[in-house]
This record gives sequence, C-alpha cells and structure tokens, in this order.
Amino acid sequence: MKRIFVTLSVVAILLNSCVSFEKISLSDDNQSDSTGLVIDVKKLTASKPALTFNQGKLDYDLVSASSAGTVVSKKGEYVMSIEGGKDVAFTQDVPALDFRGDLAIKLKAKAESDVAPYLQLLLEDENGFVTNGQKLGATISKGDAFNTYYFDLKGAYSQSYPEVQDVNGKRIVKVNFRINGKFTGKVLLKDVKVILSSEIIKQKKNVPVGKEVTTIADFNNGIEGWIPSKRLIVTAKEGGLELQGEEIGPLYENVTTNFDVITLSSKKKVKIKVKVEGDAAIDLRFDLIDVNGIITNKRPLIKKVNAGDWQEVIFDFENRLLQSYPQQVDLDISRIAGAVIYVNPGRIGFTGKVLIDTIDLVE
Repeated sequence: MKRIFVTLSVVAILLNSCVSFEKISLSDDNQSDSTGLVIDVKKLTASKPALTFNQGKLDYDLVSASSAGTVVSKKGEYVMSIEGGKDVAFTQDVPALDFRGDLAIKLKAKAESDVAPYLQLLLEDENGFVTNGQKLGATISKGDAFNTYYFDLKGAYSQSYPEVQDVNGKRIVKVNFRINGKFTGKVLLKDVKVILSSEIIKQKKNVPVGKEVTTIADFNNGIEGWIPSKRLIVTAKEGGLELQGEEIGPLYENVTTNFDVITLSSKKKVKIKVKVEGDAAIDLRFDLIDVNGIITNKRPLIKKVNAGDWQEVIFDFENRLLQSYPQQVDLDISRIAGAVIYVNPGRIGFTGKVLIDTIDLVE
C-alpha cells in the first residue's frame, strides 16, 4: 500500500507542475501552434502510389495553360490549341503522387498542324522543383491517327535550372505538358497513364524514311524552331545562329531543334561552321534525335573549338548512333528528326558567344 501511495503522489505533483496543454486545430491551410511553429497540413497528407491510384490514369482536368494556348478537356482527353505561341505549357494538378520506382508515362497523341511538334513532359513536386534535368519528350506525328508515346521516368528526378535541385519523386503534384518552340495548331492527348517501365513497347513510328539532304540548317530563313535553355540565349545574327550566355556549361545548358525527317544512311558526318567569341576555347557537343525521341548519348561527340576565326568541325556518327540513357537502344538512322547543341557540357562555365553559320551532312 505504501508503494502505491508514493507512485500516485509523484503523478499528482507532475500534473500540478505542468503548463496547460493547448489543443492545436488544423485546417486545409498552413497553421501555427502556440509556439509559432508552422505546420503544413498538405505535407502531412500521405502521397498515393502513382501506379495504382486511380488505376494509374492521369485523367484529371488540365486546369491551366500559359499564354497563347487554350485547352478543352473531358475525362481523359485533351485538345491543346496554340496560335503562334512559343514554348506553351499546359498544367495538370494531381493529388500528391509517389512516382518512385521503375515507372513510365504512356499516352496517345496526334497533331493537327503543318509541322510535327515536340511534346515535353515535366513533373513538378510540392516544392516547385521540376524534372528539367533531362529532356523527357517526343516528336508528335501529324495525321488523323493517334500514336502511342512513352516517357521513361528512370533517373528523371533532377532539376538543372534555375538552380540544381533534387525533385521529390515521392510527392509530385503537377504534370506539365510543354510544346517546345513556336507552334500553331492542335495537339490531342488521350489515355495518359502511369505504367511500369518494363511495359514500354519498343516500336518504330509509322513515319516514311527521311530525305537525303546536304544541309541540315543554314539559317537563311531565320532561327525559328531553335529552343534555348533558360540561361542560353538564342538570337539570329548575320544569317546565322548566335548562342550567348554567362557561365554556361556546368548545368548542361543546350539548344534543341526539330526538323523535317532526314536519313543518315549514306552520310553520317555532320560539319558545323562555327566561331567562338570569348576568352577561352569551348567544348562543343552535338547530339542527334530520331523520330522516337532516341538521342545519341551513349558515346557523345565533343569537339574543342578555339576562340577566334571561323572554323569547321566534323562530328562523325559512324558507330555512334546509340542511346544508353534512359534506355539502351539504337537510333533509327533513316528517320532523324532533331538535334541538340551543348556548350561546355558539365565543365567550367563559358561566358561569351558561339556563332553557327551552317550545319551540313558530309561524306
């Protein structure tokens, strides 16, 4: 009995000495407790597995579009209309979804336009960080038929601009579709769904074999269709393409373009006439992209270009038309549809200008 009395006495003393307890009331907004600690209620909500929630279907309404674009949506189908807009983006809000694991996004799309648009996919986490560290995109075929496109999300969760950040793949709250470059027409999407990356079907699009050409770009008709990075400015100068920026390189800044489908069956060398205006030489990297969005990143071709006069550099793609990331696959050499140019990729930043006069195919 004495032992029980002592225990109860201690409990009573502790209760009498405690400050009053205050109940914290939470709503959908951020709240503060009595100590001033801000509690983000939304972040306390558990994320849902993207693969299984709603059967993996991303058929929520597209809620917003950037200027020059409009969207009409019904359950699971979207018609994105653009009238001369540039880099128009459409944003779909989703509940906090967990995209971790070997996942991909599958969709069907077609384009009603004079040119085949490039559709880029960007995932955004609850902190506003976006998966722009690598390009997830595909050239959408023109015509009446819907084609299937896959966006492999392996290794996609990094942001390279405006600052380097890891994207939280566990809590994705926005899915952004972006039509790169200047574009007029309609892009139609449907059946947008999260799948396992192992379900990706390797198939070539029903696109005719590309044309045999000598010149890929001479810029006589301007630089329309060349898409800059945030920190790499693209302008037309003296009938050519001028790339300009400060401390370019460490974040893999680049410019991208799409063009009418060509073939490299007989010519596999690309010659670029280039001039560097700056206080140092640069490393110039040139990648090719086929109609399936496969890019030559397995054995990248990089050439050193000294500052000074105009010079010609050759990129020989013999045995180099290969991709290793995000999947190991060969390019379709008879259906090349785009290119990417990097300045000092992953290296010390370059400040200055790079002028490109022509890009040709040679034997």
